[in-house]
This record gives sequence, structure tokens and C-alpha cells, in this order.
Amino acid sequence: MVGQMVQKPASASPLRGRRGRRGQAMIEYIIVFIALFATVVSLAVFLYALRQQSNRTLDLVASDYP
Repeated sequence: MVGQMVQKPASASPLRGRRGRRGQAMIEYIIVFIALFATVVSLAVFLYALRQQSNRTLDLVASDYP
């Protein structure tokens, strides 16, 4: 055993580790983008509903009903 060289498995190349980290970062960016996009869409739907309700309220206030 003394003097024998230990070989790394073919799958343990340093390039593979770097690719995995880059892929992980890309997935994290995608997850954050989806979360932010869902938040913006939710706020837009809420704003639309609030505007519709405000318009209905203004119509009721401005009506000529005795």
C-alpha cells in the first residue's frame, strides 16, 4: 500500500462540482423569480378588486335614489 497512488473516481472531477454549483444558483434564481412574480400578480389582482369595489361604492354614493 505504501507508494501506491490513489486514483479519484471519474465522476469526482473538479469541473463537475463547479457545474453543480452553477446549476444550483440558477435554480435558486428561478425560485426567487417565481416567488416575486407570484407576489406581483397577487398584488395586481388585489388592486384590481379594490378598484372595482371603489367604483361600485362611488356609483352607489352618486346615485339619485331617494
